[in-house]
Amino acid sequence: MSAFLDPLRVEQIGWVKGRPEWRTLTPLRFRSERLGGIVEIPAEFDFDEASAPRLPLIWLVAGGKGKAASAIHDYGYQRGGLVINGVFRKLSRSAIDAVFVEAMAADPMSGTDAVDRWLMWAGVRVAGWYRWNQAAARVRDLNPEWTDSQWPEVQAA
Repeated sequence: MSAFLDPLRVEQIGWVKGRPEWRTLTPLRFRSERLGGIVEIPAEFDFDEASAPRLPLIWLVAGGKGKAASAIHDYGYQRGGLVINGVFRKLSRSAIDAVFVEAMAADPMSGTDAVDRWLMWAGVRVAGWYRWNQAAARVRDLNPEWTDSQWPEVQAA
């Protein structure tokens, strides 16, 4: 069964391009049935919940929800994959988008219902290609201390 194994602990550290920027204070682990393992996000990962440009109508209805799922999604888009069971795996954009929906559904604190999840999934499917193709720029904006060869590996809590 899909579930978050840790609570999301974040602090707002500023603004990036007009959006709040968040930093994980502790590692975040999510058991994904879809991926068959534990997805791990390191402490001190910076994200802005914006893997897709904010489409006004979708944002009005469903925006600002699912912060823990957004951390996973932003990590996946910035890095082009996820750390699963301690090993980095490259994943397709569609796989990362599917894990985003799975994580929202598994998180009782996400504030999403089935309609919100579908709208948010549709938003990343329609417009997420832009952020996916701008991964290097997003890393420079959000996590400039990390490079392709020097992303921190997550230590299980």
